[in-house]
This record gives sequence, structure tokens and C-alpha cells, in this order.
Amino acid sequence: MHVYTGKLNWYNYAVDEIFTIVVPNVFNYGEPILAYWQWTQDDSGTKKKNVSVVGKIDSIIHTASEQKIGFFYDQYYKFDAVVGSDDKSLVVTMRNPKGDKSGPINLQLSYSK
Repeated sequence: MHVYTGKLNWYNYAVDEIFTIVVPNVFNYGEPILAYWQWTQDDSGTKKKNVSVVGKIDSIIHTASEQKIGFFYDQYYKFDAVVGSDDKSLVVTMRNPKGDKSGPINLQLSYSK
């Protein structure tokens, strides 16, 4: 298991909020992924609402220098990520069904077992 943490920015809904993703050591289709973050303010006006999402790996592309994975494709927010060859970083892009897309979200390895 690898735990990556960083900061999430998504319009005015998440401004420099802690973002944590837990992934398996080996990427296989259907493997579970967990994500945790807090909305600065959600669309109903609730402030500091916690989010906990469980999903699965939906796509995998292996290259010589990195692995690309997609997850939560069956949920409202979808994520694509690039894992560096040393597993020390995860660069995530978040998108919604309307086609809005975040800039790169840089997460650093904070725990590995």
C-alpha cells in the first residue's frame, strides 16, 4: 500500500485542501483505491465538508518510465494519475462529466508498506 498526500484545488470548492490517495503496491484492474479530501465549501454552501471515496482502478498504461492509471470512472469525479518510476510521487488530474479539468495535483509519497 502507498499513501500519497498533497493539496487539492478545485475552483472555489477546494482551496489548498489536504488531499490523500491510498493505492495498492501493484496496479491491477479492479484493485481498490481510496481518496480523502475536504471541500472548502461544497455546492450547497456547507463549509469544510469531508469526503471519503472508495473506488477501483479502471485503466492502466505501463511505459518504461511511468505508470498511468485511471480511477473512479464510475463516479462523478474521475481521476487520472501518473506514478513516477520511483513511486515517490503521484500527479493527479481531476475531471467532472461537464469536461472541467483540474491542473496537475502533485502528491508525494507519505507512507509505504
